[in-house]
Amino acid sequence: METKLKIKRKGKKKTLWVIIFLLMFILIFLLGDIFRSSFFQHTGGLQAKLYESGKRTIQALFNIFSDKSLREENTRLKEENRRLLSQLVELKKLHQENKELREALGLKIGGDFQIIEAKIIARSTDNHTFVINKGKEDGIVPQMVVITPNKILVGQIKQVFQKNSLVELITSPTQKISVFIGKENLLGIVQGKGNFTLISENIPKEKKIEKNDVVVTANLKKEIPPGLLVGKVVEVNKTDLSPFQILKIEPLFDLASLNLLFIVTDF
Repeated sequence: METKLKIKRKGKKKTLWVIIFLLMFILIFLLGDIFRSSFFQHTGGLQAKLYESGKRTIQALFNIFSDKSLREENTRLKEENRRLLSQLVELKKLHQENKELREALGLKIGGDFQIIEAKIIARSTDNHTFVINKGKEDGIVPQMVVITPNKILVGQIKQVFQKNSLVELITSPTQKISVFIGKENLLGIVQGKGNFTLISENIPKEKKIEKNDVVVTANLKKEIPPGLLVGKVVEVNKTDLSPFQILKIEPLFDLASLNLLFIVTDF
């Protein structure tokens, strides 16, 4: 009897669970939208926070890669800008050299002298010498003079190498040049004093020399052609202690701006 009662209870429990399952299934099937709506209603705030957090993370990652890309592009543009500026400088140098060459041809330097073009490739720290890109293989020998396209005397070849030569400026303390000074073509000697300065100390003080008088080479030294521009008088000093006046002379070339030079190989 008891066994039959236990079987009936178990059967009722199974039937109850089946009914509950069927009811849940019906509710989910028929009322799924309502359950989903309720779920979203109770969890919407959390989802919104998760969404915003994810959006910020994605934006941060985008910014990182975007910044890297922008930095790389910025670096590339800077390098391109430097390259273009370098090309512009080279073009300006070439334009200047062509201009100087035309000026030299206009002054008929090639007709007066036999010349070789040269460029400065290095300068000394004492401002007495510089190196040019012509040497023994170009027929250069010591004592040849170096001039600008405007027939301004710059210096003389001091030492020659296979492909290069060392030029000593006329303002070097070891340089002495025979010159004509002023309107009366007074014969004198100018000597380098360094620091791009020349002096003359052998013109009698009774001779008239004025500031801005032009100084040109005389024809007393076989290595230097006559008539080359040397400089201009910037200071005249006379004293009762000396029969000679002391002239301070400024050379007419500007070493910093020299691009194209000519070596006089014969005249």
